[in-house]
Amino acid sequence: MDNSLAVLSQIFAVIGPVFTMGLLGMLLKKIDLIDDAFINTASTLAFRATMPTLLFLGILKADLATALQPRLIGYFCLATLLSVITIMLGLYLLQYWGLV
Repeated sequence: MDNSLAVLSQIFAVIGPVFTMGLLGMLLKKIDLIDDAFINTASTLAFRATMPTLLFLGILKADLATALQPRLIGYFCLATLLSVITIMLGLYLLQYWGLV
């Protein structure tokens, strides 16, 4: 029971700020404190500057000796390749049968 509460607490600690920011943004837009131009500028800043920087810093600080597992990387590459082949085959068959 204690472990379940710890996991639930961790989940809320991670997703709580995300939902709070989303709700705050909706509220500020509803009362016209922010407009579409601000939203576009903030989104551009977040996706083109801050997120790549966070990703770079995360990779820089990562312990690659622990994180770099060739078998796991091979598994993900194989799964991705099989997914792409399956999707392409499905689209081909849909076109062949005239359903698309």
